[in-house]
Amino acid sequence: MEALLKRELGTSLLKSTGHSGGGCISEGQSFDTDTGRVFVKINHKNEVIACTLELNALLYLSDQKYSKTVIL
Repeated sequence: MEALLKRELGTSLLKSTGHSGGGCISEGQSFDTDTGRVFVKINHKNEVIACTLELNALLYLSDQKYSKTVIL
């Protein structure tokens, strides 16, 4: 997954910050990259619509401390 994240984010640096969490829909983890901190949500289920709705809600509530959001 590290290679996939580096490619999608266009970064050579991908270092876990140690912050992670999980819920009933997705797991999440923060990483530092060349261009700033990102929060990655991972869903091992095939629930793309739920992830999209969750992403929209998170972006609405976000204080924008993450530079990019990627759905895997």
